[in-house]
Amino acid sequence: ASHTRQSILNVIPRGSTYQYAYRVADDCAMLLNGRRSLQPEVYREETGFIALSVKGTVPMICSQVKYNCPVRIVFPAEYPNFPPTVLVVPTASMQIKANHLHVGPNGFVYHQYLTDWRDGSSLEQLCNILTQIFSADPPVFTVADPEPRRPGPGPDVRAQPHHHPVQHAPVYAAGAGAGGGGGGSFPPPGGFHQPRPEDDDIARVLRISREAAENADRERSEREERMLRQAFETSQREEEERRRQIEDAERRRQQAEAEALRRAVEESSRLERERRQQLVNGVAAKLQGMLDRDRQAREKEVRAQHEVQERLKSGRVLLEATGARLIVDRDDLRAKLSGLSEAESGLTAAEAAMEERLGRPPEALVA
Repeated sequence: ASHTRQSILNVIPRGSTYQYAYRVADDCAMLLNGRRSLQPEVYREETGFIALSVKGTVPMICSQVKYNCPVRIVFPAEYPNFPPTVLVVPTASMQIKANHLHVGPNGFVYHQYLTDWRDGSSLEQLCNILTQIFSADPPVFTVADPEPRRPGPGPDVRAQPHHHPVQHAPVYAAGAGAGGGGGGSFPPPGGFHQPRPEDDDIARVLRISREAAENADRERSEREERMLRQAFETSQREEEERRRQIEDAERRRQQAEAEALRRAVEESSRLERERRQQLVNGVAAKLQGMLDRDRQAREKEVRAQHEVQERLKSGRVLLEATGARLIVDRDDLRAKLSGLSEAESGLTAAEAAMEERLGRPPEALVA
């Protein structure tokens, strides 16, 4: 069955604090779907962090023969910003090769690809690199069975281990054959061996050789230990430097983000102030326009009222003048009427006088 994001997330323990759990699950599922020799597994680191890992084998080619090297790939909490931890995990019948260029005595794998790990690095490419470096120099070899000893007295002939990626045959010391013959150093079965001076010389030479080999192995082990310690210290320093650089980069990134956020807030505040000022100015302009129109309307109304009052005042003056003229005319008319009345009375008296004087009516005179 193929692996999915959800199936990998179900493997991740609840106590794990992965910053990018979906990315871890996606990369792990992609690797497992491409390599059926690997399986997901929970792994507890020395720090106590319960991590997701994949355990299985990666292929390596030695002398045109394919072998499988057991490995474990552990996802740290900071993945993919931090590289995965790769370990060679030998079985009970295997042993890690000493002084390996890329594998320490504790199984940790060191390589420039892990040192230069980036967000875009690939787990599949990492496995391909493991195949390349393990094929060039196998990191494990099988451990020989307990050293056999030939029956009967004779020189101490022991099997020497031979480094081989999967298995090896015992290599016997000179003068001894793998089947008990070939050199005549061992007596025939059931016979008695008589000590000879040559046997003492051979035993002494073998003892000296063993001591020299042990001293050389001890010196080589000490030298390898020093080299490994120096390499580990160098790796630790490089790791600290890399962590410091990452922390500095992260701090600079956070500072840049904070500065950008501060500028964005300031710009937003400035735009908000400008928008509010424009809104206030627009409202003020509208209110001012309304006030101006209201003031103009009031002024126009006042002017109209003033004009009406002026016209009323002029009309009143005109009416008063007209009234005065009418009074004068009335008095004149009264005077004229009085004169007319007096004239009519005089005329009437004159007519009466003429009638008396003529003795006849005036109509007759007219006729």
